[in-house]
Amino acid sequence: MGMISFVNINCPHCHRENAVIQVKGEAEQPLRDTHALMAICRSCSGATVAEVRLSHDVARVGGYIELVRQYDGTDILIDCRPGYGNEWGMVERTYPLAEKAEAPISTPERVGKFFIEAKDNFTRGNYETCGALCRKVIDLATKQMALAEDISAWKLQKRMEQLKSKGAITQEMYDWADIVRLDGNEQTHSEDEFDRHSAKAVLDFTETFLLYAFTLPAMVRARRAELEEDKE
Repeated sequence: MGMISFVNINCPHCHRENAVIQVKGEAEQPLRDTHALMAICRSCSGATVAEVRLSHDVARVGGYIELVRQYDGTDILIDCRPGYGNEWGMVERTYPLAEKAEAPISTPERVGKFFIEAKDNFTRGNYETCGALCRKVIDLATKQMALAEDISAWKLQKRMEQLKSKGAITQEMYDWADIVRLDGNEQTHSEDEFDRHSAKAVLDFTETFLLYAFTLPAMVRARRAELEEDKE
């Protein structure tokens, strides 16, 4: 029996490019004059739904699944690009939409760039790359903080110690950052697999660190500015 699958769409769950997303079910949507197709990504089993306006030939037969049943061996590729269609019809919309990775508010641009790459690699299952990028994020973030505190330490651990001594980070943040530093080194030099659990722990810390280092201070500055304006 032929296969019905989506093409020209990345999986919104695992973000895999050119994933095989195979249609498993179909339902008519009479009020929309479309058919809803439910498909499963063969890489992560995440579900995607497409609302499709059928071509005349497919509508005449009664839908994609019925067409495949009647013409055994037929493979149907449904183009999911907005505004594109083919002999099988046109996709009106797909859902869920892929979540856009973002860095915490007020994170410096270059620091945020690598954090977004770390999140993207985690979503794709590239856990070792995620760990290495998180360490780079912490390294760049602490360099930004060190400039404000007049710290010139070259090594991350020494820089963290000096930031702690100046009160720029708490003892708890320092202890947690040390875990990130070690994990970053271990996943780069060890043959042991850096798994999802390890990557998630490092990624969560990195996001918390950015919130503490950049988002919270920016919120405090903004609030103080508002209070000063109110006094005028």
